[in-house]
Amino acid sequence: MDFVRSRYVAVVLAIVLIRPASLLLSLIGTRFTRQEKLVAAWFGPSAVMTDRPDGTSG
Repeated sequence: MDFVRSRYVAVVLAIVLIRPASLLLSLIGTRFTRQEKLVAAWFGPSAVMTDRPDGTSG
């Protein structure tokens, strides 16, 4: 039972912390605003970069 629970914890940590953190690191030095970086980190690059507010495709 503990093994199954630890798997769930690992998946949740990967989704909530590790993936967004890695995306934030990859966006260092870009022209994106802080808000754009946070949105990209939460939703992922494919969901955000394909439909930017300025109408361009990223």
